[in-house]
Formats: sequence, structure tokens, C-alpha cells
Amino acid sequence: MIKKIKLVIGLTIILVLAITVFQNRAFIIDQTNGLEIDLFFTQYTVPEQPIYVYCLGCFVFGFLFGSYFTLVKHFRARRIIKDRDSQIETLRKSLESERNEPTIDVAEETSSTSASMA
Repeated sequence: MIKKIKLVIGLTIILVLAITVFQNRAFIIDQTNGLEIDLFFTQYTVPEQPIYVYCLGCFVFGFLFGSYFTLVKHFRARRIIKDRDSQIETLRKSLESERNEPTIDVAEETSSTSASMA
């Protein structure tokens, strides 16, 4: 049910975007703008490009920027999981070695020492 709702919402967004682009195609496709980048130490002018090139460039840049942070978070979580897995394994080995050691019953020791003293 939720998948169908997501599909309907996604198709609605795509439809609205397509209508907007179609109605404004003269502005988006035909109009060109140059971009001036003026920093304190240098100045650069980007050659004139259609508006859709800038929009597409911003979309790609945002996608790459977001993907970078997602990947960083993913690899950090993987490293933490590996560290925790190694800790779990060392604790399991320690527990197994504790289980395999012979235990000395304190009550038996005290009764055997008191019997040998008498």
C-alpha cells in the first residue's frame, strides 16, 4: 500500500516538473547566461550556457556532495561494526577459556583441610 502511495506521489512530482519545463522551455532552453566568479584574488567568467546546464550542474554537484557524506557515514559505521565484532570475539574466547578452566569448590577445600587437621 505504501509503495503505491510513493509511486503516485513520485509520478505526480515528475508530472508537475515536466509541465513546468514544457511551459517554460523558451526560458530554460533558449536563454543563455554567463556566470561571473569574482574572488578577492582572481576573477573568472564562465562562458554563456543555457539555464538547464546550470540546473543540471547544480543537481549533479548536490548529488555528489550528498553521496560523499553518506559514504563517509557508511564506512565509519562499518569500521565501528568491525571493531565491535573483534571485541565480541575476544570476549567469547575469554569466556570459553574461563569455562574450560577447572573450578575449585571452596566448600570442599575447607572440609578437606579441616579433616586433615583433625
